[in-house]
Amino acid sequence: MSSRGWDISNHKYASQFSQGSDNWGVNMNIFAEKLAKKDKNEISKINRLSGAHRWDMHWFKELELEEFYVSYTKDGQLTYFEHMVSDSLAGDSLSQDIAYDIAKIFLKNMPSNEFPCISDYVEDDWKIIEKKETRQPNRIDHYFKLEHATYDFDETKIRMSVEIHGNEVIRYHRWLSPSEKITTEVINFANIESFFNNLSQSVLQIIVFISILIALFYFKIPANWSMAFKFALFLISMHVLNGLLDIKLSMFGYDNADTITSHMANHMINIIMTGSFVGFLIMVVVTGMDMLYRKTFPNFISI
Repeated sequence: MSSRGWDISNHKYASQFSQGSDNWGVNMNIFAEKLAKKDKNEISKINRLSGAHRWDMHWFKELELEEFYVSYTKDGQLTYFEHMVSDSLAGDSLSQDIAYDIAKIFLKNMPSNEFPCISDYVEDDWKIIEKKETRQPNRIDHYFKLEHATYDFDETKIRMSVEIHGNEVIRYHRWLSPSEKITTEVINFANIESFFNNLSQSVLQIIVFISILIALFYFKIPANWSMAFKFALFLISMHVLNGLLDIKLSMFGYDNADTITSHMANHMINIIMTGSFVGFLIMVVVTGMDMLYRKTFPNFISI
């Protein structure tokens, strides 16, 4: 950060670990596993080329637009960074050719001994598949998307992009761009997984609901609500404690349009509301199960 002249000494910091640049609601390792046909060496190669398994870092100030995002793989390769600035900020109005030269200089200054094909930028290894010029009120912005000409995993490509505002590189990203075939396979897998998860949860909820109705309204046995309330209160407390410990991780998604206090308050309100709802259900379930137990085994000791 300091090498680019950015001072983050007074910024807040948050980080998280992610499997890749996207989150499809499934284990993102499935892409590499399918492409490599579960060959461990090939999986490792695809993950390194695509910048998978990365540490995402975020520096920010309360209510200020300027933010910094940086992602490094666990092997120490830069796979993403973004310096967020206002669209009204003044800058140079460079031609597309000069802006592309700046992008190439930036890429060449990212050395790597492990994967020279990616980080030690060789222009002939990459082809431009998209370039865009955007005129802002006080500058011209440029966007370049490149695709590696050599690596092709069943039509799945290694891509990277560079974005320039004025004469400064403000965004860089490297990722795995899946083919339509592998995307369809993963979507189908995710849909099947989601169906069976929903089915199992629905069956469980129906069974529990029926058991509760029978226990609470069919058997004429006094309910031990005090014991169930204490049990539910303990679980709610553990859920809230987990939310408190998770605040620092939640700050990675901080939106600078809000105050830090409001962000933390919203996080905790959601945690408390969710915990209270789950605690209520658990209280009713525990009460019902206790009544079923005492009805089934009247001669045994209950809680």
